[in-house]
Amino acid sequence: MNDISLLIETSTERGCVALFRDKTLIYHGILPFGLQNSATLFPEIIKAFTFLGLLPSNLKLIMTGIGPGSYTGIRVGAIVAKTLAFALHIPLIGICSLEGFIPKEDGTFASIIDARIGGVYLQTGKKENGAVVSLTAPMVLSIPEAAILIKEATNITTPSSTLLTQRFEKNGDSFNILEVDPDPIQMANKGFCKFEAGNYRKDQQLELLYLR
Repeated sequence: MNDISLLIETSTERGCVALFRDKTLIYHGILPFGLQNSATLFPEIIKAFTFLGLLPSNLKLIMTGIGPGSYTGIRVGAIVAKTLAFALHIPLIGICSLEGFIPKEDGTFASIIDARIGGVYLQTGKKENGAVVSLTAPMVLSIPEAAILIKEATNITTPSSTLLTQRFEKNGDSFNILEVDPDPIQMANKGFCKFEAGNYRKDQQLELLYLR
């Protein structure tokens, strides 16, 4: 039965592979921390299918993070997702990677990905009773600009905090930045909404979100 959806996220140092039956998470694999997703992604996908006794032909939908983040990391996930979707003739949906870095606690939050010399990629949102609403679109900001925006956030989340913390401290700011893995359920929920609304291309193409 074709009732399985695959989620791939490789845009940052924290990647994941997840499988859903209908909308229920049935497998969640966390990729090793770092930017070696090109070496670890496909083996993790194979591991997931083998563990559950599934075949690629069971897939009805593929979702993948489209950035922002590492230029190479974004493309790793996108290429694998596009290849599988094309071979299987199934829909492919892109999801902003910032949508996955959500705090466990309710409240306002800012999701940040280090853009190195480009500043930071940032999106703000609010979580209430487990439901998440985006308050701003994804954007790229300088460190001083980001510092002003995130001062009002209850939580600040990122895949990797060390360099970000140092960069904000050089700007004279001190924030408690929480490191979190991408939330596969949150990302998939965005994908399922797009799928149900018919908001996807039928030619397996993706518009990657570089924000540069």
